[in-house]
Amino acid sequence: MTKITPEHLARQAIVYIRQSTADQVINNLESQRRQYGLAERVRQLGWADVTVIDDDLGRSGSGIARPGFEKLLAAICEGRVGAVVSVEASRLARNGRDWHTLLEFCGLVGSLIIDEDGTYDPRHPNDRLLLGMKGTMSEMELSIFRQRSQEALKQKARRGELFMTVAIGYLRTAHDRIEKDPDRRIQEAIGLIFGKFTELQTVRQVHLWLRQEKITLPAVVPGAEGRRVEWKLPVYNTIYHILTNPIYGGAYAFGRTASRVTIEAGRKRIVRGFRRARSDWDVLINDHHEGYIPWLEFERNQRLVSDNANGKSFMSRGAIRRGEALLAGLFRCGHCGRKLHVTYSGADQQRLRALGADLEQAWNSPGATPPTRKRIIRTLINEIVVRVGETMLDLVVHWHGGDHTALTVKKNRAGQHRWSAAADVIDLVRVLARQIPDKAIAAVLNRAGKSTGKGNSWTRGRVCSLRNQQAIEPYKDGEHAERGEVTLDEAATTLSVSPSTIRRLIADGALPALQLCKGAPWVIRPCDLDQPNVRNAAEARRLRRPPSGNPSQKELEL
Repeated sequence: MTKITPEHLARQAIVYIRQSTADQVINNLESQRRQYGLAERVRQLGWADVTVIDDDLGRSGSGIARPGFEKLLAAICEGRVGAVVSVEASRLARNGRDWHTLLEFCGLVGSLIIDEDGTYDPRHPNDRLLLGMKGTMSEMELSIFRQRSQEALKQKARRGELFMTVAIGYLRTAHDRIEKDPDRRIQEAIGLIFGKFTELQTVRQVHLWLRQEKITLPAVVPGAEGRRVEWKLPVYNTIYHILTNPIYGGAYAFGRTASRVTIEAGRKRIVRGFRRARSDWDVLINDHHEGYIPWLEFERNQRLVSDNANGKSFMSRGAIRRGEALLAGLFRCGHCGRKLHVTYSGADQQRLRALGADLEQAWNSPGATPPTRKRIIRTLINEIVVRVGETMLDLVVHWHGGDHTALTVKKNRAGQHRWSAAADVIDLVRVLARQIPDKAIAAVLNRAGKSTGKGNSWTRGRVCSLRNQQAIEPYKDGEHAERGEVTLDEAATTLSVSPSTIRRLIADGALPALQLCKGAPWVIRPCDLDQPNVRNAAEARRLRRPPSGNPSQKELEL
């Protein structure tokens, strides 16, 4: 013990305590007592200031962040540690980086390292060599243990007998096998999930339906008394994991997820739970046990879930939405291979219906909603590859079954889309805008039974939006006078009659005038008002003489 000097005793001794897993912390109590007992041994060696660091209980020593170890290194660097005490080298570190960092710091500040075998001074070459060998042996020991345990697990998995956990709906039986949970309520709840997915076609819609109907699902809750089942409203991940777990298709799978190792702040960080492609699974055994659905149905569900993953897969088609764009998710660019955004007019829809004449009855059924029609199309079409030209679209329809059909479609003009107003409405607005303001135009269109491209009634704002899209100038006061036109009221003032008299003159054909549609303003030329026959007709209606010729009878002014 000659290595311990008064200088060492003047500083504090730190007892570092660690166990690798939470299970060891709970069950390996003798190891804890042995490590905590080192504090008394250090006091017997002469240290009065003894500190115990046990922040890393339940943490691996293979390189994952350990706050207790970081606290230990910080205290050593401050020069206030005379000795670092542990049961053995494996308690301090299980990797060469942490171990040699500890030796380097202790050598720089003159701290001793003490274990049950002896006292070591990292400044002495022989002690440094021995400590280096201990660290190397500890690291190699961990690697051997890990390799042996992983290979044993893989061997058991290849036989379909390894079950870390058992999914809800199944129970572990003797001889490392599983079978359906005999609880009929649990079986019916899981069957309901698969039934609703077949009906609704998306995980999200199944989730929303279950929440809306307030249907609870079983969930395994671990506890001291063992496996326990609780019923609660589902979250999205619960539905997703049930629908994508091959155990419900009667198959045993191992190695569906993997871990990734990254370096963050100079330390190893392990991120677990990354999903692997089926071709990379370690084990897949079909017909391993009784499933809730056939394996073929499970595979179909996986293709549907993959297709529904908007933006997460280059080849996914996306979920069926409620909009009326029937081919959304099926178009792919023939140049770069990326998915295309779909916008088309009602006339493309007629072409699509012609593709499946045998489906006319189903297509035109009163209950056939846009999502229903999308499912019909996706049953027939895998995808559509598009090459965009200047004026035409070259389409290749890839049918399920391997056939291909080439089509050529004319591109819509800029600003043209399926919600565009009818051409006659645009022409009418173009003429009305030269006579009346937007609010009056909206009233005329509504009286004439005209609607917007989406079937809505007209408002001042919608008329304004249409004018802007079609580059139609707004009405300006007095512009009809600049064109040599007068309104019905102005014509009545000129002829000194009422507006109703002007309407009757127009109806009788005495006064030429133009009206685009019912409710639109009349367009009258001033020169027509100066014609003798028009003025005479107006005078006759204004001062109509009584047919009896009785001079006492008063004249009626119109």
